[in-house]
Amino acid sequence: MSKIGVHSIIGPRTGYGEFLKKIKAAGAKLAIVKCVDDFGPAKEAKDINPATLTVGRLNTFRDAQGNTVDTQGFEPLLPNGTLRDAREVAAWYYERLRAKWLEHPFIDVWETFNEFSGHWGWQGEFYVAMMDLAEPDGFKLAHYACSTGNPPDAATARQMVPCLQETKRRGHYLSLHEYGGVGNRSPGVSNPPTLRGTEPFHALRYRAFYQTILIPNNADPKLIISECGQAGGFDFLGTQTLVSDMTWYDSELFKDEFVVAAAIFTLGKWMDSNVNFQEALPGLADYIISTPTPAPTSKPQSGTSPVFGAPTPTPTPTPTPTPTPTPTPGRARGAPRAQYRRTYLLLPNEPATPEGNKRLDAWTQAVVASGVLTRFRWTLGTSADDAGIGDLERRAVIAINPETWPSSLSQFYAREYPGVTYEAIQAATPSELTAKLANMSFG
Repeated sequence: MSKIGVHSIIGPRTGYGEFLKKIKAAGAKLAIVKCVDDFGPAKEAKDINPATLTVGRLNTFRDAQGNTVDTQGFEPLLPNGTLRDAREVAAWYYERLRAKWLEHPFIDVWETFNEFSGHWGWQGEFYVAMMDLAEPDGFKLAHYACSTGNPPDAATARQMVPCLQETKRRGHYLSLHEYGGVGNRSPGVSNPPTLRGTEPFHALRYRAFYQTILIPNNADPKLIISECGQAGGFDFLGTQTLVSDMTWYDSELFKDEFVVAAAIFTLGKWMDSNVNFQEALPGLADYIISTPTPAPTSKPQSGTSPVFGAPTPTPTPTPTPTPTPTPTPGRARGAPRAQYRRTYLLLPNEPATPEGNKRLDAWTQAVVASGVLTRFRWTLGTSADDAGIGDLERRAVIAINPETWPSSLSQFYAREYPGVTYEAIQAATPSELTAKLANMSFG
């Protein structure tokens, strides 16, 4: 089943009802409908197939004086430089939105703030307080709704960890946005308007966030991409381009079990843009109908004893003697089986003493905590020769604190291992190293 669905706001959505019925008639399911202010599309989707996930958000409400209040984010910083109490703000917010939420029981998940790119730690306190208030009424929440390219770096992302640990524990969601056509790949070179081609800094940024920050910290709740789209959300590029792009995006979403669904922005009228993709609905329905659910990756399960119900012991296999390998004719000893790119992260040169080993262990743990080994599959070690040796076309060495070596590493590699690409990282402490490497991993 496709993980692609639709985002809808107030405005025309010609063909939407036929789109829902066509998917239902084919025995398929629309993964998600995300609505802002106008919740009719969510109700219509639920009536046709209750299994569709519905997400809602209110942009505004009116206060007691009739003034319009923007609910997408609040400035928590007071004139004296202190922050408003996040729990008090959450109580004020919830008191004004609760009745509206209760009027729409067909909404499965509610978002609060939207693309509020600041005060990340304070936001987390607000969301935890919101969960405390919303859970007794049976509401599920999706937090943050970060704009594409956010959180901007690993240091910011780590501010979100305490909230997302609670979010996972309590069964709520993280919400993120991803767009093509935003920002530059390099100075003077714009990103393509499609999602494809902007990875990993815009499309699939979520993957680095999870692999590098959230999963290692047990802060990985289920993820809803509540907005995704092309041209920064300002233009509809045509049915073929949209469906082709979403076919690629969907194939990537399938790889990550924690991704629930992604909603294409948008049906309806947004500002003065030409983004309404209603004419693509028939083609999108055809794609959703034709996309089967990939076979789940099965995990080994213990057997059960028919008498006692205890796990059945797995027999120990008889060891098979390992044959002596026969060298491949014509290949020199140590030559690679196939060419590949190797990046070697060279640890500081610490002496083989108890004190030096303790420091080396701290540097090693810092590297592991950064996530680069799992994200990029780099090689980690302590030998400058191991880092340079090998009949490989592409060899890269990243040396941590190279001044700990008795002579210049750059000159060493230029002389002894020509062709090695050499870089250096300076870090005064293991925690600083973790931050620097994590920012490389996180993008």
